[in-house]
Amino acid sequence: MNPILMSLALLASLGVFSYVVITKLLVLLRMAPENRFDQPLQRLGLLFRIGLGQSKLIGRYRERSSGAMHFFIFWGFVILGLRELILFGEAFSHGFQEHLPLLGADSIGGYAYTFVYNVFEATVFCMVLFALYRRVVLRPERLTFNTEATVILFMIMGVVSTDLLYDAAKFNLIREFGHNLPYLQHPVFGTEMEIEEHQ
Repeated sequence: MNPILMSLALLASLGVFSYVVITKLLVLLRMAPENRFDQPLQRLGLLFRIGLGQSKLIGRYRERSSGAMHFFIFWGFVILGLRELILFGEAFSHGFQEHLPLLGADSIGGYAYTFVYNVFEATVFCMVLFALYRRVVLRPERLTFNTEATVILFMIMGVVSTDLLYDAAKFNLIREFGHNLPYLQHPVFGTEMEIEEHQ
């Protein structure tokens, strides 16, 4: 990956992200002030239960399937976030993952994470297909068609698909064309390719 192109892509994406965040913050600043630091334990509990646990979505009796879909897409992107940072790092330093604590080839953590993120990539892809099926085919009464939401689903699918293609292309270049590209390999833990083949 070219570091100059990656730097330009990062600057452009961070610029758009900053614009969106600042726009939303300006709206929040116009609202009535509220003390958000009282009852810290209760607020922390709500963060874990509703924010991270997605209890409001999973807890809906009539919509358990859609709740599970949202849960896996949310946690899929939490787990895949680190993977995206690793890929950004690859543009500036080959074998970037080796420099991260507990994620290099000398640590079982690197192989465990490789297994987990591959499982979640497949899961997120399936959940996005299900979400598109609900929006386009099933069309529940309370779910109105939203162009922005549909575009976001396709963008999520694009992130997952391009990462899978990245790994496939990398392993193909290593095995078929003998390119010296970095990947996890250890005499005891095995290799990154073996983990993905077993999945």
